Amino acid sequence: MNNEPMNNEQSGVRESSSSKRTDLLTANPEIVAALRDRYRAILVDEYQDTDAVQERLLELLAGDGAGLTVVGDDDQSIYRFRGATVNNLLSFQKHYPGTRTILLTENFRSREPVVTHSLDVIVHNPARFAKDLFTRRGPGSDVLLVYERSVGEEATALADLLRRLHSAGKIRRWNDVVLLLRSVRSYAAAYADALRAAGIPVVVAGDATLFERDDVQQLVNLFTFLGATQLTNYELRITNYELRITNSVSWACSAGSSLPSTNTPGRAPSTHSWTISTCCAREGWTRLSSSPRTPCG
Repeated sequence: MNNEPMNNEQSGVRESSSSKRTDLLTANPEIVAALRDRYRAILVDEYQDTDAVQERLLELLAGDGAGLTVVGDDDQSIYRFRGATVNNLLSFQKHYPGTRTILLTENFRSREPVVTHSLDVIVHNPARFAKDLFTRRGPGSDVLLVYERSVGEEATALADLLRRLHSAGKIRRWNDVVLLLRSVRSYAAAYADALRAAGIPVVVAGDATLFERDDVQQLVNLFTFLGATQLTNYELRITNYELRITNSVSWACSAGSSLPSTNTPGRAPSTHSWTISTCCAREGWTRLSSSPRTPCG
């Protein structure tokens, strides 16, 4: 699920789309019957983040719920600002009598101080299942809270704390330290600047959404090319990445050549841009060239 907040227009579009699907099924019981026959088992993850419209859509598809399984964490319901309601999870047994509930109470990731302090906070939340969390990982370092008035002040305080812990030998290697942020795009810059100012090396990861990453964009371009049988002037460019095409892109072409190597043994991969003409989809062959817009023929 995307963690970036939506504006009112985006939220409205999402709600409208879900409502249209629900209205379609409500008005066409034959479609509902066909879908129920096709999807005998339904699994929904992150159920605490569903909204009322999605709940109604699921009711139409799942029927009496005999083949329905949902997974959710009532202690992680944080998308109320998007219309999500944890009540969908809490009232599941009421909607589907005979439901078997399995509580997963063991924390496999954290040590005792983290689990204990977390439970001390969330136990006061009335909208949750009563459960006691525990871990088998044993004791560990206690939790230290650093709280300042702004992101910049907090980043500076954190950098100073890390520097002092490193000087005291509590932190041996900088790459043993990981900073998790609610939003990398919104907050990473302040922390990175403060850490660099303190002489602490910084590597920022995840500062873009998945489909904005350069490597993913190039993969999207590749798959677009492979399926672009109707395009005649589409160019595929793969830069700074090693690309292996099995079967000479035979999915798009009936015959072709493998992508030639631009690397020399013992040397680092070179930066190169290749153009693959999609006229191979018509002519049954492909031309690979380092020159753009190579004609087929």
